[in-house]
Amino acid sequence: MIIIDQLRAVLWGSVTILNGWLVYFVYKSNKKSITSWLFTILSISLQWWLWSIFLAFIYFGPFFPRLSMSAAVFINTSTFLLAYVLAYKKLPKKIVLMCLVIWIIITVPLTLSSYVFEQASTRPIINAVPGPAIHVFGIPTLILIFGAIYVLIKASLTATGLRKKQIQLFLYGIIGMFSCIIFTIFLPIVFFQYASFVQIAPLYVFLFLVCVAIAILKYQLFNVEILAIEGLAILLNGALFIQLLFSESTSGVAVRSLILATSAVVSYWFVKLHKRQFKQQEEIMRLKVFADLDKKKTEFLTIAAHQLRTPVSIISSYTSLIEEGAYGQVNAELKEVLDNMSDSTKWLVRLADEMMSIAHLEQNQVKYHFSQFDLGSLADGVAKELASKAREAKVKLVWQRPAKPSPVRGDAEKLRACMLNLLDNAIKYGSQEDRASAVTITLQSAKDGYRFAVADQGLGFAEADRAHFFEKFSRGDNARGVHVNYSSGLGLYIVKSFVAAHDGEVFAESPGLGQGSTFGFWVPRERKAE
Repeated sequence: MIIIDQLRAVLWGSVTILNGWLVYFVYKSNKKSITSWLFTILSISLQWWLWSIFLAFIYFGPFFPRLSMSAAVFINTSTFLLAYVLAYKKLPKKIVLMCLVIWIIITVPLTLSSYVFEQASTRPIINAVPGPAIHVFGIPTLILIFGAIYVLIKASLTATGLRKKQIQLFLYGIIGMFSCIIFTIFLPIVFFQYASFVQIAPLYVFLFLVCVAIAILKYQLFNVEILAIEGLAILLNGALFIQLLFSESTSGVAVRSLILATSAVVSYWFVKLHKRQFKQQEEIMRLKVFADLDKKKTEFLTIAAHQLRTPVSIISSYTSLIEEGAYGQVNAELKEVLDNMSDSTKWLVRLADEMMSIAHLEQNQVKYHFSQFDLGSLADGVAKELASKAREAKVKLVWQRPAKPSPVRGDAEKLRACMLNLLDNAIKYGSQEDRASAVTITLQSAKDGYRFAVADQGLGFAEADRAHFFEKFSRGDNARGVHVNYSSGLGLYIVKSFVAAHDGEVFAESPGLGQGSTFGFWVPRERKAE
């Protein structure tokens, strides 16, 4: 009899340790997760149930057997809710939750009274006689357990990959544990007053915990990698501390204190090192995911630009032929339509070119042809090219070519594209409907290089906008309410990239909203290296 009691204590203790370890892992892995909370409640309820049964074999009387039944109420409820959350990633409807709360409020007091079990004791023999309210406990219990199994089976049929494995393991654990409890404990007690299998209840719980442990450790049901290391460190130092408490000599205390102190320091640095490594691994994985997404996005831009350019070029060619009279005389009304079509196709061509430039920039495929040229002459050509557009927008261009040459070594075509973009933006955003406005172009010598700037009298911007102007697909908050045709949000990003390739810098300045703005770039006379 003593040996049986000792084996029972070892069995209960082993399940308690495993259960406590899993609770520690799951709860600490994500304290805000409803899944973690429900699993913690289920584990605590299981432990409550097991130790109530264990104490029932030590202390004569109905209290502990009935206390185990009250724990079963929480086990059944938390099992159903946890299964539902795992299956649907949300809690059941409010009406279901209200019914569960009412059932708990009614049933828990009943289980502690003689209404569920008139007699409940383990000494001198196991004795359990159901009371008149046993069905209030039994029928909802069966509904909750079979409901949990149903939702998990349904979810496992539609789930795939890792999630399917997680749900299946949890399902196997629930089926195994509750099948054993129902068919060897609950039904024999209710119908035959036979309760001998109660002694091996920890084996049923152990079966469930093993399935959950596999789901956690192998299939990452919860994030517990670092917590496992922390748990081992706590167990190791806890064992050393217990040894210290049972030391019988001063020398033993000194030696074990030194060992405990050394172990604590080593454990601390070991856990800290693994936390750092784990965070680095997470960051590497996150960056890898972003890199893959960025690569796919760049590939999409390349394909889209190619596919866009071909039909647009065909439309542009036919528009030109119609304007030239190849298909008959063009009247004034048709000419206006053709002009609009021409503007639209030019913007689409420009958009395709910008998308292609972005793709090439991100794939490091942009080719630069550096040579010596006069930056002033380049700016002069850009000003003349956009003069007609400025007149149509009723914007006065103010530009005076510097008297002295402005020699730089760079890619003339790329810097010309930068100037065109900045001046085009100034004309679009700097025009004022209620008054005449002007755009001033300047080119000045500065810091062993040249500063090209375009200043308008338009929207202006707040300081918060400055950081976003040169990002992809970005427009400042100041321009969001302004209708501007043919703006992709890519131009300034391309300007920044081209200028950076010349070892230069871009800038954006404004006194404030409604007070105009200045955009430009600085490039050195000579690049550091080619």
